[in-house]
Amino acid sequence: MLRTYLISACILLYPVGTASAATLQHMFTFDTDENDEVGSASGNLIGGAVVSGGVLNLDGGNDYLQMSGNLLPTDGSDFTLAFQALNSRTSQSGIHEIVSQGTSGGPGFYVGNINGQVRFTDQFGAISTPTPTDGLFHDYVVTSEVGVGTKLYLDGTEVFSSATPISIGGSTPTRIGTQFNMPGATPFNEYFQGQVDNFFVFDGALGSGEVKTVFSDVVLAPVPLPPSSILLIGGFAGLAFLRRRRTVTRAQKS
Repeated sequence: MLRTYLISACILLYPVGTASAATLQHMFTFDTDENDEVGSASGNLIGGAVVSGGVLNLDGGNDYLQMSGNLLPTDGSDFTLAFQALNSRTSQSGIHEIVSQGTSGGPGFYVGNINGQVRFTDQFGAISTPTPTDGLFHDYVVTSEVGVGTKLYLDGTEVFSSATPISIGGSTPTRIGTQFNMPGATPFNEYFQGQVDNFFVFDGALGSGEVKTVFSDVVLAPVPLPPSSILLIGGFAGLAFLRRRRTVTRAQKS
């Protein structure tokens, strides 16, 4: 099935006076390279990591993508992290991180695997959700909101929640494909093997409905605008533009 992505998932119409809680700050689709398509961050491919076929490819040896700074907030403010990942490692024994930021005890942020279970931050550790091993892409969404707490969604389903928001250090910049490291040291040997795609960071917490549609199929088509006195274009704030994304098949990503 052909999938046409319009980043912002869809055009949402809100009554006047209603504002979206989240603004897209960083967007990496890996269409052609490893750089941010919305913000000013840049990526540095390390150890043989490659962007090809519209995805970030990681062999699980010693390769990863390191950002030019901290994409996730270190001041306790609300955020959403959304990405798609395909795990191609045959054995889930040990620890492998898909994304990380911070330093051990810093506290450190990560989403990954530990012995076949999803591993989620220094705060929460292993959770009772199996690591996907079917060789397909899966949708991961993390939300953190003051006064609400933390939620982790896998393929649109909430698999973890806590009343405590996430605390994140900033010693090691955001990485895709491995764990952070202690200052001045090499990364921990916790490399992810597989592919990562559509990596988004929002500066607010998406609601459960928005989480379910952030990776949805969208067909671009002209949308008639209602009178401005009644409705205004909302969407995920900061996406007040339309961009035709690539058309791909999921088979190309497996």
